[in-house]
Parts: sequence; structure tokens; C-alpha cells
Amino acid sequence: MARVMSTDPLMNFRFHVDATGVGGVQKLAVPGRPQAGFVSCTVPAPTNEVAVYKEGNFVYERKYPGPPKYNEVTLSRGVIRNEGVFWNWMLQVMEGSGEYRADVAIKHFHRDTSLLGVEPVRPAGTPNFTQLNFDNPAFIYHLFEAFPTSTKISGDLNSTDNNVSMTEMTLAFEYMNVEENPAG
Repeated sequence: MARVMSTDPLMNFRFHVDATGVGGVQKLAVPGRPQAGFVSCTVPAPTNEVAVYKEGNFVYERKYPGPPKYNEVTLSRGVIRNEGVFWNWMLQVMEGSGEYRADVAIKHFHRDTSLLGVEPVRPAGTPNFTQLNFDNPAFIYHLFEAFPTSTKISGDLNSTDNNVSMTEMTLAFEYMNVEENPAG
């Protein structure tokens, strides 16, 4: 018997990342050009530290949930000529030139609702090469007040290697929210 698509697990390769700064400025896209896709994106993993408290002559320690912590998110994609979006954002942080914080949305898609049946309407000049319906993600991981902590502008240079050069950026953020799409 075939599985119902709604019970299929989410696939790792169907995702989209969007970072928008103050005034709606896109932080990860070059104006006037299609947004490049990411090869990989780590998903935030919240954890709570344990606060230990020794009370009077009580033999055992009391344990309470401490402050929440989030791991940093790393984005990777192939290096593109004449595109220095990662470097420009990192430069804003290092030099303090302009607003460098952004809200990042990592959209995770499911196959039954994300693959296009009909091409959605988008602004002129923005082709959709992914064939994903960006209006219907299964989950959205919202990262608030994110900023880059490190960037690797390109892969290590090696004349005997024939791989695609990858650029990476690591983002720190203050807090997050997970939004589940009931239709997704």
C-alpha cells in the first residue's frame, strides 16, 4: 500500500533562506539578480543550561532550567562572480557602517504542498529555478536580530582540486520562533 504524502518525512534538500534587514533591505540577495540558492543551512538547535542550586543542608542539589542558548547557523553556497553579498554584510558588522542586523527566515518545504502545479506570480525578473512554491512552507524557522560572526569568502585554493568553490557565513541571533503551516 502506498504512503500518504502528508505523512512522508520532510526532505533535507527543499528549503529557502531569506534575510531581511531594516527597511526591507535584502541581506542575502543582489538587487536586480535572481537570489542564489544555498547548498546547505544548519538548523538552529535550542538548548537550556542547567542552573544548579545547593540548598542549606539538603543532600542533593536542586536543578532548574537556566538561560536558553542557540547554536549558530551556517549557510553555504557556491561562489558567484561579481557577487560579494556575504563579504559586504560581514564588512558592515566589522566596521559598524550601517544597520547590520537582519531577521532570517529558513523555510522548509514538504513535497505534497511545495512542488508547483501552477507557476506563482512573482515580481518581474525573478525566475523560480527551484520549482518550489515559496508561499506554502511546512515550517518556517524565524531567527531574529541575526548578524554574521564569520565568513569564508571562497573555498581554499588548490590547483589540483576540481570542486566548486564554496562560500560560507556563520550567523548568530538573539532568539527564534518556529512557525508550523497547518496546510503544509
